[in-house]
Amino acid sequence: MDAIKQLKKIGLDKVSKETHIYIENLKSLLNKEFNTLHKTKTFGFIKILEKRYNIDLSDLKKEYQAYLDENRPQKEHVTIVAKKQTNSKKNILFFTVLFLIVLSLLAFYFAKNLTNQKNSVSDDLNVAKNSIALQEAKNSLKSFEKNQTNKEHSDVDLDQIKDISTIMDKQLDVNITTIEQIAQEDITKSSKAIKQQLVIKPISSLWVGVIYLDNYKRKSYLTSDEIELDPTREQLILTGHSQFEIFHNNEPAFFSSNKKVRFLYQNGTLSEITLDEFKKINGGNDW
Repeated sequence: MDAIKQLKKIGLDKVSKETHIYIENLKSLLNKEFNTLHKTKTFGFIKILEKRYNIDLSDLKKEYQAYLDENRPQKEHVTIVAKKQTNSKKNILFFTVLFLIVLSLLAFYFAKNLTNQKNSVSDDLNVAKNSIALQEAKNSLKSFEKNQTNKEHSDVDLDQIKDISTIMDKQLDVNITTIEQIAQEDITKSSKAIKQQLVIKPISSLWVGVIYLDNYKRKSYLTSDEIELDPTREQLILTGHSQFEIFHNNEPAFFSSNKKVRFLYQNGTLSEITLDEFKKINGGNDW
């Protein structure tokens, strides 16, 4: 039976409960409505479904990757065509330099979008620096245009200068918008980090295992020091036999047990779960 039909036969409500994947995301994925899905999480959903129900969704994965490739932002090409030839070698050099500046700035911007690294501080500074360089070039162009306009005879095409100036204005607007978006994303991230807190304080040496639910990668600790977990990622938490306190947003809970303790951290909520619940979320594995 086709893997997607098999999942639909089981029932989306049941699949959602067993995998902890929201039913809206399941509907979009199984109906191949890819435009509503998040790239990173979608590959994680497919992996969870394959592991939980022992099915092969490689065709669905290929279709989704093809969708991403087809809908990737395309580079734009800007071509400036001179309306008439000029005999001045100085003016030809001037326009060549300006043309290269514009193309390099456009290439930087679109490469930035394609690599999806808007939160990088270095990228932020590069956009700002290029904006300054572009503004300086634009000011020089305006000054040059003014001087040529005041001349009785000029071998420079003023319409060409205006075309280049328009392109520069558009790129400056794009750069300013990009910097504002980066700043807003950094503020939002910082705000979330301040609000959320997930810390384990061992009373003595303690083993702690973490399984991140976005990619099912594992991380383990063996320490008597305080452990700060990532509060921005949904995760399963497993502890060994020991005494410890776990803090979620400064609310402590004390545990002292000769058995393993298991937690689910999801949607900003921390809850203790059973071994069966842990296995269901972890694809049938107890670790």
